[in-house]
Amino acid sequence: MIISTFEFNKSQRNFDTVHKNVLALFGCNRAYQNVLYMTINDRLIVQSDIMPQNASSTLRLINTKNCDQYLTNVKSGDVVKLFAVYEPTKKQARKNKHSANISLKNESERKDWVKRKWLTAGSIIAINEISKRKTTVHKNDNTWHELFLYSYEFLLQVKDANEFRKLIKAGIGRSKSYGAGLSLVMGVQRV
Repeated sequence: MIISTFEFNKSQRNFDTVHKNVLALFGCNRAYQNVLYMTINDRLIVQSDIMPQNASSTLRLINTKNCDQYLTNVKSGDVVKLFAVYEPTKKQARKNKHSANISLKNESERKDWVKRKWLTAGSIIAINEISKRKTTVHKNDNTWHELFLYSYEFLLQVKDANEFRKLIKAGIGRSKSYGAGLSLVMGVQRV
């Protein structure tokens, strides 16, 4: 698992453009190489299975590091501190239409959503929702959709280390293409 940090121009805040620039770094389907990313101010943090290769003029590589050893060192029973950006949603039935995913408006529902997503790997023992951001993705074909991104800090008691690694690599939620779903390991405490 490779973690890379890029500096990018804040004027490039169109999430569809950022998405395309991230994909161009790898020249492949995002899910094929487990590419996830998040934006924090003028930084773009990218996680992937391979090293980024095709940096564009809008992205300047600050650093990159192979973090496989940190991930493989996490064992069942450990308490892991995570920082993440997710878009918590639920399916809503619509009359005579396909169901739609809608953003959860209630903070306790969003926290419960995060807890459910991690159940196969362990249990969340403390969680804080630290920020929220609403943004719109404008595509070249004049279509658009809204994103409601929430940042979390939480402590996870790992029950299944293999499942933990799978969730870290694959990401959480439905908006992985647009900067949600990445969970960064900030620390590990052996229990």
